[in-house]
Parts: sequence; structure tokens; C-alpha cells
Amino acid sequence: MWEFQYHGRKENINRRPDLTIENKVQKKVCLYDMVCPMECNIQKKRNDKLTKYRQIAFEIREKRKDYFVVIVPIVIGCCGGGFKKAMQAVNKTIDNDKESYRITRDMQKIVLCESESILRKILSGVIQS
Repeated sequence: MWEFQYHGRKENINRRPDLTIENKVQKKVCLYDMVCPMECNIQKKRNDKLTKYRQIAFEIREKRKDYFVVIVPIVIGCCGGGFKKAMQAVNKTIDNDKESYRITRDMQKIVLCESESILRKILSGVIQS
């Protein structure tokens, strides 16, 4: 489910992870949220994402007693940092190291290309800060 909005018993504005994958065979629910902060904020953002979805994970565990719920923050810095931990996060779903490396590398390339694009727009005056 992509950007599925959870309605819990407690009103919470943080109820839309970027991606939710439910594996009925392994009885596992993964809540994915991706962020691209400045390099100095990578660890802080990872902790923020874990805190942000803790209530949703708790409510899913209550509704599905036999399911294992995992919050997976994928954090890649705007200059490409945090690759190892991002790859570990992707590896929680994909057990193939080669494939998770390729996916994480592609995500890192996209982040770097978008950061370059934003920088070019600012330097050329298209976007004024």
C-alpha cells in the first residue's frame, strides 16, 4: 500500500508511511518511510522516523496479534551519505545482498541527481531562497 493513511484510536498526524508491505506468509508488516536530510541530520532523522511511526506499529500489533511489525526508515543524506544503514534497511525486505545493494545504489543516485538539480536551480536564480 502506497501512502496508506492509518486511522487509529488516538488522533495522530503522523499516520502515512511512504510504503506499507504486508507479507501474509511470513506474517510480517513493514512500514517504510524515506527521507533525504542534510548530512549532519542523518541520525536525528532516522530516530525521528522510528519515533513517528511507533504508535501505528503498536496499533497494528494489537489488531494482528500474530504479526511482526517493523518500522524501516530509509535515510539517505542529500549528498549521498548513510548508504550502509540504508542498505541494511532495504535488506530487511530483500534477502539478496546483491539486489539490495543495487536498489540502494539506485536510490542514492536519484537523491544525488535531485540534489544537483535543486542546487542548479538555486544558483541560476530559477528558485530564490
